[in-house]
Amino acid sequence: MTPLALKQSLQRYTEANLQKIVAQIIVKDKEILQVKYEELQRGVTPLGGPIGFYSTSPFWEWYAQEKNDRNPLPGYGVVDLIDTGAFAKGNTVVSLGSGWFTIESTDSKADMLIEKYGRINEEINQEDWNRLQKFSYFPKLIRSINL
Repeated sequence: MTPLALKQSLQRYTEANLQKIVAQIIVKDKEILQVKYEELQRGVTPLGGPIGFYSTSPFWEWYAQEKNDRNPLPGYGVVDLIDTGAFAKGNTVVSLGSGWFTIESTDSKADMLIEKYGRINEEINQEDWNRLQKFSYFPKLIRSINL
């Protein structure tokens, strides 16, 4: 399909209609949740920095070693927000409207973890978001509106 034909086909859709279709696609997407899980597992925020660090008190030293033994990806002493997996497994994508989305967890510890480590952990890396939009969501949008 040529760009002109695509433009003409899209003219029958309002911005609000397209946003609604895109929101339905993204909210059902499992790949975005996998990307978020991998971020948490590596112990990084969407901006690429560490989620946090364990205290150096004797108790937390023991816990940091325990966590590092189970998941060495983030590095010793770096928080990964993966222990039982309930926080990450409880993640869902929520549409905030107007093309904005967030990732929220239904886990009982979610509010405490977000308070401690920040709301930024409800987002994903911008590079991953751009890749998902280009290679996953856009093709699904085109197929769903039969272009």
